[in-house]
Amino acid sequence: MRTARKGALFITAIAIAVGLTGCAGGQSVADACKLINDKGQEISTEAQTAMTEAASDPKAAAEALAGVNEEFQKLAEKVTNTEVKPVFDKFTDAYSDLATLMKDVAEDPSSAAKATEKLTASSTAIQESGLKLQELCS
Repeated sequence: MRTARKGALFITAIAIAVGLTGCAGGQSVADACKLINDKGQEISTEAQTAMTEAASDPKAAAEALAGVNEEFQKLAEKVTNTEVKPVFDKFTDAYSDLATLMKDVAEDPSSAAKATEKLTASSTAIQESGLKLQELCS
């Protein structure tokens, strides 16, 4: 009986320790959202400028989007919250796809018609994950 009681206390202690560990050092939803919001606004401004340039200079726009993509990837590395990270990763994956497609179209303008469907899918994924982030961070 005594061994069973010690075992139960041991398991309870481990459960409490694991629970407290999650509270102690992890990134909160609010912290993750603040990080994304603060740095994301700056990066988004760069992205809007790049997309504006896309019509007049596709190569410059593709290069700018590649830089923006790198910034989003760096930001994604700093997001560790288990609720926010998967949503933000979907956003950055979709943005990466968009940047790659824009690069491909800039290198071969004749591929634009073929890329339209993929560009639409990437844009939709960016919008959907952005909305999920908004819901999560509101």
